[in-house]
Amino acid sequence: MKKTLGRLIIELLIASIFSVIIGTIVDKCTNITIPDDMRGFQFNIITITTVFAGFSFSVLGVLISLSSTGVMERLKETSELKTSCNVITDSIVFFMITFLGALFFILGFEQPFIKIFQIRKGYLFSVEMGHLLWGIILFLRSVYRMAYMIHYIFADSQRKADKKLKDFNASVKNIKKEMENFKNNSDDM
Repeated sequence: MKKTLGRLIIELLIASIFSVIIGTIVDKCTNITIPDDMRGFQFNIITITTVFAGFSFSVLGVLISLSSTGVMERLKETSELKTSCNVITDSIVFFMITFLGALFFILGFEQPFIKIFQIRKGYLFSVEMGHLLWGIILFLRSVYRMAYMIHYIFADSQRKADKKLKDFNASVKNIKKEMENFKNNSDDM
């Protein structure tokens, strides 16, 4: 748990630093257009982040429900399952940070923050969008990992089904041979 929490904190710090750098570059090099209706825009951001967070929870639920399969039991011995869970939870955390950033704007807390740190509103907006973008990237990565695992599970099931079919066909051939032998032996009598 400590290791996972430490990794998450490091990832949050790196993403935050990255968002700050991007926010600084965007703020200095461009004249970013802040939406006229910032409050309405932030409500839309809350909607987007909660929908993505909900989808992330759904992906996590599917992953947990698949964990009882035999293939997933073998995957538990690798880092694949843990990495997938980490990616999903990280995306949820980033969506929640974006959610809190949107609340920050809606409640008007950005005004004192701008005055204290003497930064522009566009800078804060860029940092918020950076966190949203990183959350979406992690979400897409988690969906890709889930698709890979589901493909792996179905491929394993197909291999088992093919083997059972082959064994069944071999059994049918053996039964036919035995019946032929029995028929030939009964004809000889």
